[in-house]
Amino acid sequence: MTNPSLHAPSDRLWFLDWVRVGAFALLIPYHLGMFYVSWDWHVKSTYDGSAVEPLMLVTAPFRLALLFFVSGAATRFLADRTSAGGFARSRALRLLPPLLFGMFVICAPQAYFEGLAKDGLQPGFLDFLPRYWGFDHTLKHGFTWNHLWFVAYLLVYSLLLAVVLKPLRRLGDSSLFTTRLVIAVLPALVIGVGYALTRMWFSVTHALVNDWPNHVVYLPLFLLGFAMARSQQFWRAVESLRWPALACACVGYAVILWFFLQDGSGTPNPTFLFVLRMWRSAYAWMAILTVLGFARRYLNRPSAAVAWLNRGVFCFYIVHQTAIVLFGVALAPLKIGPVLEPVAILTLTVTSCLGIYALAERFGVAKLLLGLPPRASRPRRSPGFATS
Repeated sequence: MTNPSLHAPSDRLWFLDWVRVGAFALLIPYHLGMFYVSWDWHVKSTYDGSAVEPLMLVTAPFRLALLFFVSGAATRFLADRTSAGGFARSRALRLLPPLLFGMFVICAPQAYFEGLAKDGLQPGFLDFLPRYWGFDHTLKHGFTWNHLWFVAYLLVYSLLLAVVLKPLRRLGDSSLFTTRLVIAVLPALVIGVGYALTRMWFSVTHALVNDWPNHVVYLPLFLLGFAMARSQQFWRAVESLRWPALACACVGYAVILWFFLQDGSGTPNPTFLFVLRMWRSAYAWMAILTVLGFARRYLNRPSAAVAWLNRGVFCFYIVHQTAIVLFGVALAPLKIGPVLEPVAILTLTVTSCLGIYALAERFGVAKLLLGLPPRASRPRRSPGFATS
């Protein structure tokens, strides 16, 4: 039986729309940054280096974890309007078409230019496409989902969720996650121990199969977001944790940055690595609590602009990385400098995302392929949640 004290009369969590838009928006400068850092990525700028890497470390541990948590919360409002079977069908129909379209079309230029940069691939995109679509195993960088791994994971997690809808709803109705200590410590402990343990035997792959270090972080957070979405006591506790969480996040980042700035010589002690990975996960959870707490405090109000962007962020996600690669490769020969070049790429990428979104809204097939919801499905009580 549902405990009515845990739920407010209204389920309007406006602040989650703001958080969702902000979390997706963060991915554009982050992936643009990957074009310039020394870390491996699909293509690299001639101006790459380590200057912006400390800034990248601010969001690297939590940006996708936050998205999975918010996606779980948004999914709750979808699942509560239908049966488990209907929910599974709706998720498959919503996520599978953009995933397949993205793999066959959107990601193809990324694979092509990565092959040119790294593998000595012969120029000629039209010659490359039949090999890419034909799953040519001689291509070192062939058929792929690249950044769309998030969509694949979200689809699989949603289908798994359909099996455990009732127990998770009961978890949200319980009082377990209504005290500040439990909210602050338990998720950090679960994902921290899970991540540190799995990293002892598995690498992060984003390939779904055997990607246990990611699954032990993202799946629990997705399920927790689903379970707690309607618990007003949970959200009140999160809001009250915003300042302590911010303080912990600042300390957590300082330690991560200190370790990053070391010379890196030698092999780290396995015990030290285990602790550092737990620390990284704890930092991620504190950062998530900080974002959610401040958003609920100051952004829990409707916004027409946020509602419009919230409908389109999934489209932005699908398109943005290919746009960065294309504009980065196109501008590289111009040698316009390490400041003007990223500004130009960012401007062109955001403009192209907005333009494609505006065009896609006019065509039903484009909506389906780019993950846009039909207008009739826009929920009246909590705008944007049906778009997760």
